[in-house]
Order: sequence, then C-alpha cells, then structure tokens
Amino acid sequence: MRLDKYLQLSRILKQRSTAKEVCEAGNVRIISENGDERPLKASSDVFEGTVLRIEAFNRVKLIRVTEIPLTKNVSKQRASSLYELISEEIVES
Repeated sequence: MRLDKYLQLSRILKQRSTAKEVCEAGNVRIISENGDERPLKASSDVFEGTVLRIEAFNRVKLIRVTEIPLTKNVSKQRASSLYELISEEIVES
C-alpha cells in the first residue's frame, strides 16, 4: 500500500494531501533494523513491521506498522489498530 494512503487510512494524518506534503518535505523516514534512517516518498510501499518516524504539526511519532488494510475504508475504531505507537514527542518550534 502507498505510504500516503496508509497514513490517511490509519488516521495518523487526516488527509492524503497532507500526508503527501509531509512526505515531500522529507519528514517521514523509515528506520531500518540497524538504526539507519532514510526519507520516503508518498508513493513508497509500506509493509507490516515497517518502523516509521513521522514529523508533523510539532510532533515526532515513532510507529510500527502492524496491519495493512485490505479495504479502502477503515472505521475510526479499527484505524488505531493498524499501527503501534512506539513513542511520541512534542517539539517546540
């Protein structure tokens, strides 16, 4: 599944256009098992087990993808089960 679509369906970011802008700014990064980070494009594929670092709206979230939805619509209750929040920080600008 495309990264921007996943961020929208999981409700980490509310709109797909916002997710695309955050990705284009280099604020969504994948973290590899050895700790290396690299920026992702909005069109990048995301898979279960992927660890992402997302910087948006004065917050930095570290999440692990736990499930990729098979449908185009996800209920609000189910959206939070699509990922595991590892950490979240508020960043002063």
